[in-house]
Amino acid sequence: MIVIDTSVGIKLLNPQEKGSETAKKLLEEHYDRVNEIVIPNYFYIEAANAIATKKLSDEQIISGIKLLIECNFGYHPVSEDNLIRAALLAKKYRVSVYDMLYAVIAEANKAKLITADEKFVKKVKLPYIELLSE
Repeated sequence: MIVIDTSVGIKLLNPQEKGSETAKKLLEEHYDRVNEIVIPNYFYIEAANAIATKKLSDEQIISGIKLLIECNFGYHPVSEDNLIRAALLAKKYRVSVYDMLYAVIAEANKAKLITADEKFVKKVKLPYIELLSE
């Protein structure tokens, strides 16, 4: 099992982006049931927001959101404990609670968080967080 954040999910939509091939391999492993991808319940909201801020047509926005939903990722509800731990760690590392929740969910599931957010990885330096690489 792995957790991906929105930065990796968005890579699935644009084959021209750096890291998109690696993101695609993670998705193939998910489909092959080699390594299930798990996301928190707000992943799609965050992804839709990211897609909406790009210079895309309405059709591209619709197809991008549908594509991510069709990936059929595993779902991890955000619990009170997750939220408290994420808030405390976010304060400690001076990052957003949104970003830290992905890490907390990975930690709670004894999984890795894969992210394309290099600044986040450098800031928190937690052993269960890995940078998406080529």
